[in-house]
Amino acid sequence: MNEQFNSKLNALFSARTLDLIAKYLGRVLQLFAVIFFLISIVFCLVMAFSSEFLLMLALWLIVGPLISLFWSLLLYAFGQVVNDIHEIKEHSTRQP
Repeated sequence: MNEQFNSKLNALFSARTLDLIAKYLGRVLQLFAVIFFLISIVFCLVMAFSSEFLLMLALWLIVGPLISLFWSLLLYAFGQVVNDIHEIKEHSTRQP
């Protein structure tokens, strides 16, 4: 089953294309994490200053950015893992 999937995947994409996707996927994930964090901070600020209650203002200003920071760091770390795995694969295939 796995060989059949790999043969179909190789038929769709060349090895060079798959290598380029793997090479830049980690960087794209890291960039997306930073963009997600900035957009969510702006969203939290807008929601905080549009709320009428002091408790909601505090929640949007404190809890919202902390949750956003957690998920952004998680996504950024996953992008770093993808980069590291790709580098390890490149170095292991170069050595005889």
